[in-house]
Amino acid sequence: MENKAYNNVQNRESSFELLRILCIFGIITMHIVSIIYSSVTGVNLIYGVFVNSLFNTCVSIFVLISGYFGVKLNIKKLIFLDIIVCARHGRQLGGESPLQAWQ
Repeated sequence: MENKAYNNVQNRESSFELLRILCIFGIITMHIVSIIYSSVTGVNLIYGVFVNSLFNTCVSIFVLISGYFGVKLNIKKLIFLDIIVCARHGRQLGGESPLQAWQ
C-alpha cells in the first residue's frame, strides 16, 4: 500500500539542502564577525569587511534556494503584497497611502 501523502511531497535534492545549511552557518558567521569587528580599525577592519562581503553572498544563495523550493505563484497574494508595500512606502515618504486613497 502506497503512502499518498509521501507522493505529494516535493522531492528535495540533498546537495541544495547541504548548501542551505552551509549558507545558514555563513550568515551566522557574518553576524558574529560584524559584532566582533564593529569597533576595530586598520587591518582588522579590512579583514572584517572582507569576511562580511564574502558571507553576504550566503544570504542571496539562501533566499534563491528557499524561493526555488517554496514559492508557488499566486496572483492574489502578489497583488496584496504589492499593495502593502506601496502603502508602507507612501507612509514613510509622508504621503497618503494607497489604502487611504481608496476609502
